[in-house]
Amino acid sequence: MSWPSALALLIKLEGGFVETNPPEGVTFAGIMKSYYGDWCQAHGRPAIWRPTPEAVGSYYFDEYWQPNHCGDFPTPADAVALQMVVNLPTQRARQLFQIALGVFPDSDLGPVSLGAIKNWHPLDLADRLLIAQSAHYCDVREIGDVDFKGLLDRVQSVKDAMVAGTI
Repeated sequence: MSWPSALALLIKLEGGFVETNPPEGVTFAGIMKSYYGDWCQAHGRPAIWRPTPEAVGSYYFDEYWQPNHCGDFPTPADAVALQMVVNLPTQRARQLFQIALGVFPDSDLGPVSLGAIKNWHPLDLADRLLIAQSAHYCDVREIGDVDFKGLLDRVQSVKDAMVAGTI
């Protein structure tokens, strides 16, 4: 499991520790303020805005890494999986995992899906995940107004991190 490197890549992709105000509301390290407040309340934490690096890590671990079985993927596919579930609707990210794994895409990451992970070389699986993510972005481009270049740039940044060996 490469949780620390997966988290570092995600924070880099999300803009680091920069507070912005996108249409969805205020974010910090890619975390929406309203979601963070709900998470703090559910975990008995004070909802102090501008979460600490530890809180950012805990949030992403609890909300994305664990429930989506990212740690069950080998490195670097685990980091690819994490950024996918953060940047795509969860059900769609899970379906794309399954497409990459070659199993029926029902978004249930049960024994069949998790068992299929062992059939793939880690780098091949990471590539397959990125191809599935890119294909999804191409589909979305056809049906709506999205920052297509920005989405594909993000995929390229992940590929670059794989080549550099930082994930």
